[in-house]
Amino acid sequence: MRLQIEVTEQQDRHILSLIEEAGLATKKDLFNNALTLLSWAIEEVGNGNTIASVNEAQQRYRELQMPILSHVAQRAKARSATSSRVAVPA
Repeated sequence: MRLQIEVTEQQDRHILSLIEEAGLATKKDLFNNALTLLSWAIEEVGNGNTIASVNEAQQRYRELQMPILSHVAQRAKARSATSSRVAVPA
């Protein structure tokens, strides 16, 4: 399957700089890595975990804020609330 997307020139330059920085060969490699990372983040947030960068030396963390992850967290909370309200037969 072939996937085509339209990006601005600025976005294309950003994509190319990410490819170079990561030592990747192609845009496909970048896409596959990004998809892997996003899939993992969605699974973790869906399990109630937080995605963050951690600076151990300063004992600080910075949570990753993305609309998609907020949406996943809200859905996970709603599912949890629904399942906790379900009565267990005696």
